[in-house]
Formats: sequence, structure tokens, C-alpha cells
Amino acid sequence: CKNDADKFCYISGEYVPQKQKVPITQNIKTCYFQYFNIEIKNLDKPWVPHTICTTC
Repeated sequence: CKNDADKFCYISGEYVPQKQKVPITQNIKTCYFQYFNIEIKNLDKPWVPHTICTTC
């Protein structure tokens, strides 16, 4: 991909301005799993967003 994955929200997939980014914490991973029943994986890969937006 030509675009940096960290410019997008992991949850919504939308573009996120720098001031609205939040890192993915263990608490966010737990909430994501409880809501969607899917684990957040592959954070060691460069093509996976490592942030979410403040809206999510």
C-alpha cells in the first residue's frame, strides 16, 4: 500500500488527523473483542493500523 496504515483508524477504516489519533491499548483490545468477538491481531505488521480515532 502506498499510504501509511497509521493514517487510518483500525476500527472504522477512516482517515484520522494526527490530533485525533489514540494508540491501541490493552483496554481497547479487550473492549473490541467483547463487542465484535474478534481479536485485534497482526499489530506487528506494517500494513495494519496501530491507532484508532477519538470517535471510536
